[in-house]
Amino acid sequence: MSAPIRILRIINSLEPYGVELGIVDMCRRLTEGYQWAVLSFMGGAVADKLRECGVEVFGPNESRDNSPSMFAMFREVRKAVDSWRPHIVHGHLDRGSILGGWAAKLRGLPSIAHVHNRPHFAPPHFRYGKLAYRLGYRSIGRTAAVVTVSKGIAREFRACTGLSSVVIYNGIDLSRFVKWSGRHNGLRGELSIPDGAIIVGAVGRLHYQKNYPCLLRVASQVAEQTRNVHFVAAGDGTLKQELETYRDELGLRGRFHFLGYRSDVPQLLQETDIFAFTSCFEGFGRAVAEAMATECPVVATDVVGVNEVVEPGQTGYLVPLDHEEELAARIIKLARDPELRRKMGQAGRKRVQEHFSLSSMAAKFALLYAQLASNNRVTSDRI
Repeated sequence: MSAPIRILRIINSLEPYGVELGIVDMCRRLTEGYQWAVLSFMGGAVADKLRECGVEVFGPNESRDNSPSMFAMFREVRKAVDSWRPHIVHGHLDRGSILGGWAAKLRGLPSIAHVHNRPHFAPPHFRYGKLAYRLGYRSIGRTAAVVTVSKGIAREFRACTGLSSVVIYNGIDLSRFVKWSGRHNGLRGELSIPDGAIIVGAVGRLHYQKNYPCLLRVASQVAEQTRNVHFVAAGDGTLKQELETYRDELGLRGRFHFLGYRSDVPQLLQETDIFAFTSCFEGFGRAVAEAMATECPVVATDVVGVNEVVEPGQTGYLVPLDHEEELAARIIKLARDPELRRKMGQAGRKRVQEHFSLSSMAAKFALLYAQLASNNRVTSDRI
């Protein structure tokens, strides 16, 4: 029996966001023939979930408030590589991909640069802009296999760096995200939402990327035209107080509920009638796919990644960014038509089963890992 493939995954934080929870899903799914370790620079609550799966976790035990310097992070990566001795280094997002690629290159190891979002040229953690982004990825491009999470991200990544990539869509655990045939009363009872009211759900951290001010204005328009539609948003973040204040200014207290961080998102989606998603930009739209798996019709902004998940007119609606009146109109249309919600919900789950399942994602990464471990050339037509 051959020895297991040892894979070290590197990521900035282990807070309970989409990329981090996706790592947990993959470590749970690919067990036989694999050993996993994860290095994070900032720590976070997901570390405990990983340890429960038997994954060795490197990095701080508790969340850090400030990011270490690039030199300190690279030193942590080299230390983990030298001590754990992986066969493959799998980096996530810009820091994990580039620093992991450098450390792997120094040790003659294959690596994966997993690109989850569009190029960022001037956020606080990457001050040197487009040139640094391009040079960082090009410095590992000849030795690392680059994976992007959607065709749109692959195009933008290539336009910026000149590098090709393999597209592997994120995968949803269909055993966890499934429509319940009965009727939950937990969320309605918790928030005093009347029986028969329509619940419009949103999931995502309270961050400018998710564009919650837009969703609040959309909710205001919906509230003016309906009496039985309530909005709930699961997620936490630094904008919480600001968004709650804006909600109250719009007169939506009692109609728009900020739930904070929730560990029971699959159950919340089972109580959701319509899923709303107003992000400014995305790489894939994991929350959208999770909602579709739970048979929720989706009303979302037409942004990269999300427009590959949602099939317009079949599983929901795509609306140009910040077209708030159209977003509201689509939500109202679905709220008033239960049969349309049912048909779109069923079509959404079928689409996730066919294109975005965790089993499909795991199978494609298993093939990629096998190719890298055997030093074969990685080609996109074989994944």
